Amino acid sequence: MLKKQIKNKKAFTLIELLVVMAIIGVLVLLAMPKFAGQTKEAKLTEIKSDSKQLENASERYYIDKQDWPRLSDIPYTAEQVETFAQEITNKTGQVVTLDATGSYYDIDYTKLQQYVQKPKDNTHYVIQNPVGDVFYLKNLTSIGESRLDPNAKPVAVITITPNTAMDSNTNIVWAYGNSSDADGDSIVAAEWIFDGIKKDNPNGTLSVGSHIIELKVKDARGLWSDIISQNVEISAAIQSFSSGSNTIYYDGGYPHDMYTFNVPEGAVNAQLKFPYIEPYYTVFKMNGVNMLNISGYRVTYVAPSVTYNSSYITINNLQPGDYTISNASSTGNGKYNEAYAGFTLTYKH
Repeated sequence: MLKKQIKNKKAFTLIELLVVMAIIGVLVLLAMPKFAGQTKEAKLTEIKSDSKQLENASERYYIDKQDWPRLSDIPYTAEQVETFAQEITNKTGQVVTLDATGSYYDIDYTKLQQYVQKPKDNTHYVIQNPVGDVFYLKNLTSIGESRLDPNAKPVAVITITPNTAMDSNTNIVWAYGNSSDADGDSIVAAEWIFDGIKKDNPNGTLSVGSHIIELKVKDARGLWSDIISQNVEISAAIQSFSSGSNTIYYDGGYPHDMYTFNVPEGAVNAQLKFPYIEPYYTVFKMNGVNMLNISGYRVTYVAPSVTYNSSYITINNLQPGDYTISNASSTGNGKYNEAYAGFTLTYKH
C-alpha cells in the first residue's frame, strides 16, 4: 500500500520548473532598479557628506594654519581638473563648471587627521584656493584613474634656489617640497645623491664643474618614487674688481669709480654681482646707461635686467663684449664710494 502511494506521488515537470524560474527572474528584474536606485542614492549621500566634512575640516585647518591643506604648491588649472573626471560636483551634489580663474589642489589628508577621517574607497576630491571650496571628481577618466592608482608611485621634483648663474661661492638650497603623490598621501622622506654619494643634508655649496643631482621621495604608504636626476653646472668667479684700484672721476661733483671688463665669446648666463649695503645715494651706470638709482635710501629706478635683494644687486644676461661701469655712492655721512666694496663677474662656458 505504501509503495503504491509513493509511486503515485507526482513530481515537478521540466516545464513547471522553467515557469517558476522565469517568475523568479521577473521578480528580480522588477526589484533591481529600486535596489540600484537606493545604492546610488546612498552613494550620493555619502559623497555630499564627505564633501561637507572635508570643507569644514579645511576651514578649521585654515583658521589654525592660515593656509589650505594642499598636497603640493603647484596648482591645477580648471581645465586640467576637468580632464580627470566626466563630472565634477560641489558639496550639495550639484554638477558644476569650475571657475576658470581658480587654482585647484589635491588635498593632503595627513594635514587633516585631527579634523576629519580620510574618505573611504577611491573617491577623490580637490580644494580650490583661495576660497576653500571642495569638489568631488565623479566618473574618473583614464587620466584621473591613473592619478588614483593605489599602486602609483609618488613623483619626485627637484627645486634649486637659485637656479641660474651659480658659482663656487653660491649657497644652494635644494628642496623636494614640490614632489607629490597622486593618492593624496604626504611625502615623508627624501633621499639625495650628489655625484654618486648619498647626502642627508644637500644644502650648501658645490665645487666648480659639472654635477649630477639625484632624488627619490617616499610617501606615507611607504612607496618610493623613481629616481630623477638633474645636471648642474657650477662656474667659477673668474674676475673680481676692487673699488680701490680703479680710476676715479668726477661727475656733477660726485666722485665715481670706473671699471672695465670683458665678457668673452661663448660665455652664457653672464652676470655682474655686487654686495648691497643700503646706501643713502647711488647712481650706477653701465656703458653710460642707468642701471640702478637710489636716493634717500629708496630705490627710485631699476633697469629691467637688474635684480636686487637685501644681500646683492645683480645685472643679468650680459652679452659678450666690452663694458665700462661707473658707480657713485654715499653712505649718508658725507663719504662717497664706501657703500660697495667690489664687484664680481661670473659666467658659464
